Amino acid sequence: METRRAVAAGCVVGAAVTWASAWVLRRQHRLVLALEAAQEALAEHAAAEERARIAREVHDVIAHSLTVTMLHVASARLAVQDRPAEAIEALAEAERLGRRSLADVRRAVGALGDGDGSPPPSIVELPALVQEYEAAGVDVALTVAGAGDRLSAAASMALFRIAEESLANAARHAPGAHVDVELRIEASHASLTISNGIGRATPSVGERPGLGLTGMRQRAELIGAQLTAGRQGDGWRVFVDLPFEDGEA
Repeated sequence: METRRAVAAGCVVGAAVTWASAWVLRRQHRLVLALEAAQEALAEHAAAEERARIAREVHDVIAHSLTVTMLHVASARLAVQDRPAEAIEALAEAERLGRRSLADVRRAVGALGDGDGSPPPSIVELPALVQEYEAAGVDVALTVAGAGDRLSAAASMALFRIAEESLANAARHAPGAHVDVELRIEASHASLTISNGIGRATPSVGERPGLGLTGMRQRAELIGAQLTAGRQGDGWRVFVDLPFEDGEA
């Protein structure tokens, strides 16, 4: 009798162990499947973010380069008969910018500079950017207060690209208008303002939808900044405010 009870108990225990082992295995299998699905979703999300990042970079590079190049080409067309020397100089500058834009696009597609070792653009290059537009005939004034090297590499690049896109928009949408660019880096925050008046044959100065404005907003959000863009009188104003945490950019 005791032997039968022992055998029965052993069978019960064995069945319980088998059931528990099977339950653990099934649960582990479900967890593995869930983990694989999560990893796949993260990979897809990362790929989508990378595509969006490269799209923003390529858009900004091409928008800026083509805008300045077309300004030089337009100057050459107007000067070709009466001022051939100026026309040749403008065409040479357009050619230089075209070559540089191709290199910039290659760099952007090659993981934004990781491919050829070139450093990403930074806000310290803002004066050179403004000079390019001045050389192309844009009436633009620059004010800088504070040291741009206080900014992190990500913040510096984002602000530079926002300034680049804003200048390209001003040149395209408000030709002949005066443009003011102001960069201020203070103890608690950095701010960037690009404003322009109404230009020759300017289209309605309303909201400008598209990848350009969307890309600027995304760049600002990624560095924790607030970007506003819209009418200012008869013109347009882009303003970026980047607060610092504990005095750091």
